[in-house]
Amino acid sequence: MIFEKLLKKPLIIAVAISAASFFPQESLAEPAVLTIPFAMNSWIGYAPIFVASHEGYFGRYKLKYIHMDTGINAALLAGDVSIADLSMNQIISDNQRGQYIQLFMPIDYSNGADAIVATDNVKNVSNLRGLRIPLNTHSYSELLLSYALTKNKLNLKDVKMVDLPASDVPSALLSKTAYAGVTWSPHVQALISRPGYHVLYSSKQAPGLISDSMCATHTWITSHPGAAKAVITGMLKGESYIKAHPEKSFEIIGKALGITASAAKEQYLGVVNPNLISMFDMMNGKNNNGVLPYNKSINMVSNLMKETGKLTQNSIVTPNRILYRQYVNALYSKTMDRK
Repeated sequence: MIFEKLLKKPLIIAVAISAASFFPQESLAEPAVLTIPFAMNSWIGYAPIFVASHEGYFGRYKLKYIHMDTGINAALLAGDVSIADLSMNQIISDNQRGQYIQLFMPIDYSNGADAIVATDNVKNVSNLRGLRIPLNTHSYSELLLSYALTKNKLNLKDVKMVDLPASDVPSALLSKTAYAGVTWSPHVQALISRPGYHVLYSSKQAPGLISDSMCATHTWITSHPGAAKAVITGMLKGESYIKAHPEKSFEIIGKALGITASAAKEQYLGVVNPNLISMFDMMNGKNNNGVLPYNKSINMVSNLMKETGKLTQNSIVTPNRILYRQYVNALYSKTMDRK
């Protein structure tokens, strides 16, 4: 879809859907704008969000999907969109530059949807030494590559990273200008469906390492509790709907992504959308079934950024600066009190 330039206009908040008692008091003014522009790319991890939109689970709020391959972070900082899915390195960089961007909800974590894909002559991670590796260096792809190399007693200095959009990585491998690259679904499937290509290493071997997160400015988050609440509760309802009505759900998801329902179902196997308990654990540093919580992710990503010169060695990055836990925690506490 073509990126639509939006007028810079703040949303006026109002009490929205039930469960209002989960969150702090907000303005009683009738909202003049109910649309929430959401900057995102074509990613299967948004499955419950697509379903929630279709089923009206966001109440009076309506997410407007702004599909972008690049420039998501810039759109959020410019105020062209209200919320965005940002990688942890983008959030850290923004905060180091004085931009108060926060994460208020986990969306998903990759469970095989992100991968290092290689030609068949590259048989193991150790074979990557000295190779050109195309990947989006402004994304989690760099973290996955670094993690895989470290597990095999190598590091990023042992390869030659080439910055390339994830969607262009298949072309680089198919043209034989590179023999291994890092990308994500659906580009992984586009490569391994061809003879001679295979997954060398994937996020399935590092649960929670690569996560997608709903982010906004601190000002937007705190000024629009109704909108933030609607996004969280709507997504959780979307998850429940997928479990209860998988066939219809994958038709909805496939239509949103421009793929078949069967392709959507296959791609969805590569991600995990956290339930409320997992959201709470990820936000508060608890290790849930081996899934990496955000405090550890922040530490790993900041160390990688220092290693690659994207962050000064004396930079201090704290979870309390990056994570806005209040809405997830309030919903979790209220739900646990009922049990």
